[in-house]
Amino acid sequence: MSANIRLLQIIPNMDIGGAETGCLHVAEHISKEGGFSAILTSGGKLLELIDKKKIKIIRWPVNKNFFIIILNVFYIFF
Repeated sequence: MSANIRLLQIIPNMDIGGAETGCLHVAEHISKEGGFSAILTSGGKLLELIDKKKIKIIRWPVNKNFFIIILNVFYIFF
């Protein structure tokens, strides 16, 4: 695997579940291989398990609602 991988995963909530656990495992693997991994989330219980020295955590009010996503994009970029 290339160490040039830079990955940002966006997941609304890092509570216990299949997608959340998968997100954590992928982030750990990418950072272990020398790449950069970040998770954009609004919070959750699984954040306690993340080594914040290896994986960047970005807290933002992430939502699955399409209109909220568009508003967040405009807020960030415009």
